[in-house]
Amino acid sequence: MKENIKSVFKRLLIPFIIACLIGLIYNIISIMLTASSVMIYYPLQMWQNSNELLSLIYPVFSTIPFCWILYYERKNGYLYFVSTRTSVKKYLINHYICGAFMAFACMFFISFSGLLLSLFIIQPQFVEATNEILTGSLWGGMQIETPLLYGFLLSLWRGYISILMYTFGYLISLISNHLFVILTGGFIYSILENFATALLNCPAYSLCTSFEPNRIDFTSVPLSPSVSIIIGPTILLLVCCCVLLPYYIIQEKKENGTLENKNKPVCFHQFLSDFCKPVHSIHPILIEVNHIHFECII
Repeated sequence: MKENIKSVFKRLLIPFIIACLIGLIYNIISIMLTASSVMIYYPLQMWQNSNELLSLIYPVFSTIPFCWILYYERKNGYLYFVSTRTSVKKYLINHYICGAFMAFACMFFISFSGLLLSLFIIQPQFVEATNEILTGSLWGGMQIETPLLYGFLLSLWRGYISILMYTFGYLISLISNHLFVILTGGFIYSILENFATALLNCPAYSLCTSFEPNRIDFTSVPLSPSVSIIIGPTILLLVCCCVLLPYYIIQEKKENGTLENKNKPVCFHQFLSDFCKPVHSIHPILIEVNHIHFECII
């Protein structure tokens, strides 16, 4: 298990570093633009205003750097070679754990680094301080009194949302043969979900609001802000379960069919046809020679 995690970790490390650097550059540019053009009334406002675009494109940082590798492992037949050394299920679980951790760490770094830049490094040009508690906002008192703690907790929450979005992309990579769909599935879902909640006049329950709670005023929302921001991720979690369940059932049926046909010999014609298949269709077959069964991987 440790060897599998280390192997996946090494392959995902470079995309992880690139994604973090791109996120850091985005933070610097967006915060500097906000600092030079927006009147700042409380410390977190500059960070919150600069996150408006990030709340829309964050699925890109959760899926593109980490979901592509499983697609190529399925395409080039790498998983069949894995099956000769360990269980494919265990490998996929270890792969998911490593990718989910990196998706969490990437989003937490992007969010928290932007917070540090806005609080301690980049100074706004237009400031009008206020000590009023933000009514209609998530933890309004904490935003004014302890902005660093609020930003830390929100960054952890964003990391959790990133894990859910990575999970969605990971499940798509298990069932889809189109790389574009795998890499953009999470982003498209976020756009459609945000559009649907806007049409239904409940934007407070969207993933974008869960990612950046200060984008709307919760005064007119029936539920409290703490409950409202949970709805969007919960719906995404249910969608992931709906994708996983059919895949699990199909895989169980395939395994049962494989066990039923395990002792059936393969004729010479089938052997040649299997041998001539492309690399991505490699699979173990059973050959009978003089009443002796040989299991080979072609």
